[in-house]
Amino acid sequence: MHTPHGQTNLVMLAILAEPRTTDRPSPHQHPLARTRKSIPEYPNRKQRWLVKHETGQCGVGRMHLRRKYQDHSQCPRCGQTDETTQHIIQCQATSATTEWNIRITSLSNWLTKYRTNTSLHTAIRQRLQEWRNSSPRRGISGPRKIRETIERQDDIGWWSFLLGRVDKSFESCMDDHFLLKKLRNKGRPWLSNLITQLWDLQLQMWEHRNEIEHSDVTPAKLLQLDVLRTQATEELEAGCLSLQPTNKHLFEGEDKVANFNLMEMKQWLLEVHLAQDAANHEFIQKQRSLSRARTRAFMQDWLNTTRANQSEHDRTELPTTD
Repeated sequence: MHTPHGQTNLVMLAILAEPRTTDRPSPHQHPLARTRKSIPEYPNRKQRWLVKHETGQCGVGRMHLRRKYQDHSQCPRCGQTDETTQHIIQCQATSATTEWNIRITSLSNWLTKYRTNTSLHTAIRQRLQEWRNSSPRRGISGPRKIRETIERQDDIGWWSFLLGRVDKSFESCMDDHFLLKKLRNKGRPWLSNLITQLWDLQLQMWEHRNEIEHSDVTPAKLLQLDVLRTQATEELEAGCLSLQPTNKHLFEGEDKVANFNLMEMKQWLLEVHLAQDAANHEFIQKQRSLSRARTRAFMQDWLNTTRANQSEHDRTELPTTD
């Protein structure tokens, strides 16, 4: 697709406004979040990729076969025929699942960093995992408004969610949450940033797929692997004491890590860094909570002391005489 310079955003808006998805049609019309705010902040290179990804025109197996670039339509990771852009995200190959876990962890860290409602955060992760694995949808825990928001997105579809077609009620949920927490944040910019995070997740899955397809070993890649192995050795020597219990499994089997290929080493190091980020965020939050508790205790002691002194002063004060 070729457009004059500066016209990409108009093309994007036109494409994103028209439903092109394999999700089942919605029985109800739901207002969707506008991607107008997200698109200008997305780099032009990524915008061009997103247009192709959105319309299924990326260089996947289906399109390569249709355009006679190759004589098959197989996925380079799992070998399934008729590879589509949706399959890039749902591919069940071991390396694809590892990459998905990394990207969904990164999204989860973003949701935590931007003060997302805990019930909504959990529900988003749950539904995305169920969609990717084609698993039956389980019930959603949390307040009624959260459950209704997820049900509305169920009607629209979670492939649509990944593409940026997010129900507007997500914005309302976050507005209520920020108000309850007495934060100045607003639901609209949160939702706009969420959409770009979802696009980036898919771009990373696409780039992982391409790296597998073009994985010929070269001297440059061998040199890169040596550098990454040095980094991995440093991480293993530093240990995992500061990590959350759920992430300590990354440090089990040092011999296995030492024998990783380039892709596996990149994924392992990224998982370690994400786990460290999560641990650091948790530590900072605990320190802030502790600091607030100390401040409250100090103020309470000061107030009690002031009241006691005032009471003592009142008792010892001589009565006035006419």
